[in-house]
Amino acid sequence: MKALLFKATSVATVGAIWAFDRFFAFFIWLLSWTAQITRVVVANIGEFALQKGFPEQYAEVEAQIKLESQQTELNLLASVTKLKEHAISIGEWTEQHTEAINAVGNALFNDCDWDEEHVHQYLKEVVESVPGLQYGGPEDPFDGLID
Repeated sequence: MKALLFKATSVATVGAIWAFDRFFAFFIWLLSWTAQITRVVVANIGEFALQKGFPEQYAEVEAQIKLESQQTELNLLASVTKLKEHAISIGEWTEQHTEAINAVGNALFNDCDWDEEHVHQYLKEVVESVPGLQYGGPEDPFDGLID
């Protein structure tokens, strides 16, 4: 009888711990979700207030952000050209070139809102402009430059 009671107590204890873990995990998820929604609502209210209350300053800031985004995009495109020129000047395409062009492609996709198709097309044109290189062929070691 004692063995059965011991087993029942241990199973009940493990079950209670499991239930509390699930309850608190759900509670934490709910709080986190609520906090995130609240942040978005507060940000939208603040943006609306700035846009309506200070239209000139809001337009200036918006234009500055757009200009900075365009500058970032131009810097990324310039770095791709530099990578290509460096590969041509040393006469080979190295793993470092692949890693760098991969990072630029990811930045164009993530930070500059380029479509994946456009990123691949642009990088394909750049890579294939280097004599002897092909982009994305089956035996090409540079296949899948963009993760």
